[in-house]
Amino acid sequence: MPQYHFIASIIFATILFHFTKSPEAAFFFFISGFALDADHLVDFWLYRKKITIDREIFQHFHGRFGRIYLFLHSFELVALIITLSFLNLQNMILFAALALGLIFHLALDFVSYDLHPLSYFLTYRIFRRFDIKCICRSAEI
Repeated sequence: MPQYHFIASIIFATILFHFTKSPEAAFFFFISGFALDADHLVDFWLYRKKITIDREIFQHFHGRFGRIYLFLHSFELVALIITLSFLNLQNMILFAALALGLIFHLALDFVSYDLHPLSYFLTYRIFRRFDIKCICRSAEI
């Protein structure tokens, strides 16, 4: 649920700020820890076949949709961001905060949902044609 990611991301971004004294790093952690769920909107729009905001988005529509894309929920994205951090040492702490926020978000999801161990690898989801039965052990996501 988004409210849990919001609260947890604020708490951990505050802790990160305490240690780094970097408001930018704390902000990047918060954004990646919370706003990552924006890709649920894309899934919902694909499900509804139109752009709309509806209460149904919070009611486990993925189970009825039968597919789960969540393009931003991926360890490949984390790997890309970590690679970018080594290519841009000047902003390494910001990239690290972004990657940590993503990892934090994915870890919260793993403890909250009954997921296949490979479910947050985008390549796995592609090979499984985004079939929710291959990604989630239950359709409640």
